[in-house]
Amino acid sequence: LRGPERSAPTEKVEEAIRALGEAAVPEVVLCGIHLAGFGRERGESLVSLLAALEARPPACRVRLSSVEPMEAGEALLDLVAGSRVVAPHLHLPLQSGSDAVLRRMRRGMTAARFRALLSRVARANPRVHLATDVLAGFPGETEAEFEETAALLRDLPLASLHVFPFSPRSGTAAARLAEASAVPRGIVARRARLLRDLDGRLRRRYVRTHDGQPADVVALRGGAGLTETYVEVALPPGAPGPGSRFPARLSLRPDGVLEARPAGPFSC
Repeated sequence: LRGPERSAPTEKVEEAIRALGEAAVPEVVLCGIHLAGFGRERGESLVSLLAALEARPPACRVRLSSVEPMEAGEALLDLVAGSRVVAPHLHLPLQSGSDAVLRRMRRGMTAARFRALLSRVARANPRVHLATDVLAGFPGETEAEFEETAALLRDLPLASLHVFPFSPRSGTAAARLAEASAVPRGIVARRARLLRDLDGRLRRRYVRTHDGQPADVVALRGGAGLTETYVEVALPPGAPGPGSRFPARLSLRPDGVLEARPAGPFSC
């Protein structure tokens, strides 16, 4: 359905990012089906694009959307961890922490490799928001395999999870597996609920690390803002309006919500 991989020309992307920044767009998100493979068909790379932005920062911050962990590579992870342009936020979809399930998914990833990637980023920059996707109830997933996933996720330096219950898509290999070894719906729902409970604990833990810290905030609608670390914060009355970008000081309220108080006009 997708055809061969193809990317916009690197110079055009860089030009567009700079133009958006000059037009007062506060944040640009780079998206793609295989984002880490950007430019590969031309012998270029996402790292080279980001390095060009590092050398001459645009007026906006840049965020990466989901990046497949088996395609990311150390060079990309190291760049994000130390960047002054790219937001400290990496979404690396895992899907399962069980090597047996990952093999059935044909993911090309192992739990040990995923742990090594996240540990590398966390050592370089503990502020990076590390997020992942996890799928509950893939065909044939045993209770022991689910526990492997839950144990790995609890042990990793993650800030948030995106949890999905498995649902078959007609015509796929996974749908054929489901015909023979579907996990009962009630069990899938219970596993998804447990993973969402874990997500809540991870998010609360990560939010607490921001208390008293400076932040680069983009104002959203409804009195909210978004930090460079992809945490939503509350803005006090009189804060800059939607679309504004400004430095702030964060404080954790008794209700667990982070509040961002502007600390002056933003300058790159």
